[in-house]
Amino acid sequence: MAEKFYSIKSRLIRAFIFSALTAMFLSSIAIFAYTFYDNQHRVTHQLSQLANVIGHGLEASIDFDDSDSATTIMSTFHFNANIEAAYFLTEDKKIFASYVKDKSKHDSLKTIIKNLQQKHNNIEAFQSVDMQHIIIGEPIVNGTQFYGMFIIISDVNLLKKTLLSQLIVQSLVAVITLCLVILLAFKLQKTFTQPILKLKSAMERVESTDSYDVTITHQNNDEFSILFNGFNHMISKVSQQNALLLTEMEESKRSKLALSFEKKNIEQILANILFPVLITSIKRRVVVYSNSIAQALYERTEADFIDIAVDDVYTLKHGSEPIIKLLTETGKVESFEEEITTNKGKKFIGLLSVIPISYNNEACYMGMTIDISLQKSMENEIREAHKHTRDSIEYASLIQGALIPDNNIFREYFADFFAIWHPKDIVGGDIYLVEKINENELVIMVIDCTGHGVPGAFVTMLVKAVERQMMANIHKDKIISPAKLLSIFNGSIKHLLKQESIDSVSNAGFDGGILYYNSKQQIMRFSGANTPLFVIQNDKLKTIKGDRYSVGYKKCDANYEYTDHEIDTSIPTQIYLTTDGYLDQNGGEKEFPFSKKRFSKLIDTHHAESFADQKEILLHELHKYQGTHERNDDVTVVGLKV
Repeated sequence: MAEKFYSIKSRLIRAFIFSALTAMFLSSIAIFAYTFYDNQHRVTHQLSQLANVIGHGLEASIDFDDSDSATTIMSTFHFNANIEAAYFLTEDKKIFASYVKDKSKHDSLKTIIKNLQQKHNNIEAFQSVDMQHIIIGEPIVNGTQFYGMFIIISDVNLLKKTLLSQLIVQSLVAVITLCLVILLAFKLQKTFTQPILKLKSAMERVESTDSYDVTITHQNNDEFSILFNGFNHMISKVSQQNALLLTEMEESKRSKLALSFEKKNIEQILANILFPVLITSIKRRVVVYSNSIAQALYERTEADFIDIAVDDVYTLKHGSEPIIKLLTETGKVESFEEEITTNKGKKFIGLLSVIPISYNNEACYMGMTIDISLQKSMENEIREAHKHTRDSIEYASLIQGALIPDNNIFREYFADFFAIWHPKDIVGGDIYLVEKINENELVIMVIDCTGHGVPGAFVTMLVKAVERQMMANIHKDKIISPAKLLSIFNGSIKHLLKQESIDSVSNAGFDGGILYYNSKQQIMRFSGANTPLFVIQNDKLKTIKGDRYSVGYKKCDANYEYTDHEIDTSIPTQIYLTTDGYLDQNGGEKEFPFSKKRFSKLIDTHHAESFADQKEILLHELHKYQGTHERNDDVTVVGLKV
């Protein structure tokens, strides 16, 4: 019994593929393990920082025994869809304030908290991760004062999604790498097999044609070169003896054999292509060739494919016409997506590319199909994730919009007014707040927080929480000072975000202006942080510059004292307060910012108009100046007439 033949080509390819699969398997395990522990550490670290920041923000609420303010501050957890609950436990382990996303889980979550309290010391930070929850406990201590324990319970969906994404990426990389290795293996094996096949081809040609007019060459100077030179020398001598014996019949026969060899060579090439290939006759509209990859993809044997109607394989339609008929009639060659059903009922999405070729002296189309089901599935997942994120941000926009005061409050104190609040994105970092003190007094704040979009909106929530606490105690002040309010903001934000040190992780704050108006005393006080106030009296415009000092940032001194400016409103007065989003908008022919000078000229020119008309003029001029340029920042402008 003859020994089974093992080709060098197959052995080389198997060795390359086995080595690549082993390396990919080991590296994938290492990468996945590292990713798992790294993401777990990152998520728990972020939650720990968040617990520390929010927990310290509740210190004032505990001092004043104000659980409602604490609950309001903790309601900001609505912005994080992964956080299920948060609890602030006092020193005696009682719940001072809490946030629970799903009220039906409140009892089970309290049981988890009780079990953790039995395992951990009351003043000891802890972390717990299981299959359902990530739990972070941070003791809140200021100096020697222990306020209690702040606990955050988060689900593990974010961690699971991260690991799933990593697994998908690793799988894609593995598939791509394997394809590249296979292609490389096919390419490298040619270094060894091509010379042997070249010699075999030459010998077969001599045997089949009885022609010795054969010369084979080799580019490299190696053992194959020595072998080829010996073969050429031998054939050359035989060729000289038989040169006169060649006839026209032999030339014709050799030509036919060459054509037959060309057809065979094409099929050998197509058999080694790593994509499914079908060749179909244009005239007969049947399949005339299929490689092994196509047979595996469509779950048909070679015999099943031969002479089968094209319409039974490619189900894609253009209108009511089969696609192959369309290609035949128009001569147009394109790529198409189609839902393919295999011979055994399996369905997948295929990307079909069709090119014209000549096969066996017949006009044909060669179709190559790639299974893109995984790609289409990932596209749908990404689209769904994008929709979920956008829905969350749009819901956050409703919450932020609810903080904007009703215009009716302006009507109680001013003869005319307008308010422009246009976030650059769905949510923004600009906000204006109005708080009534009594029937004669109110406070107006126009604030531009760090950044825009979701980060800016989160800072506005902190600003609102601090503002509510300030306004609850403002009645204690005999003289209401906007400068003092800015100073309280400055210290509170630095404390809440732990920005007392230049090495702090976060660096957030705001620029803005605060107005206090007393209709009975007919005065108005203003204090600004990098924000001016525009005042028109007796048809003359003047600008009151605010302090060139921001609020809350790491470099801001917590003890900085802002400046109050008092305005007599016993005469007709018009007030304009704007964030820098309007002034810094790029546009015009030279793409410069709109500028404070251009804004001043605009309100000075149109201040006699009604405030409703002034609002439309401001919006129109900004849109006109902006042109095709992108919006730079959030835009907020408030105009008031006393």
